[in-house]
Amino acid sequence: MAQETLRLVCLLVSAHDGRLPWQYTLEGQGAKKDISPPLEWYGVPGGTRSLALVVQDIDADERVPWMHWVVANKSPKEKGLPEGFSGAGGNANTGGEGGL
Repeated sequence: MAQETLRLVCLLVSAHDGRLPWQYTLEGQGAKKDISPPLEWYGVPGGTRSLALVVQDIDADERVPWMHWVVANKSPKEKGLPEGFSGAGGNANTGGEGGL
């Protein structure tokens, strides 16, 4: 039986024609502004000991990559990150303009 491919999913992006809704950008308003969207992952290979996620701005200058946030050492038993994940507990490095 073939193993499932590792997939990262953000249902909100899928529901908005592939675009990140405004509340997850600096252009958002009020308390729901510039927060991380909820993410889910599927198909983690057996034997995986930890996961890492790097969120890079694909619209930034390609000569100087812009990293919005990095999350490391996540258990493969976890199935995603909730909206507004802050990295509480030391699992995320802060960076960018108010991002994780």
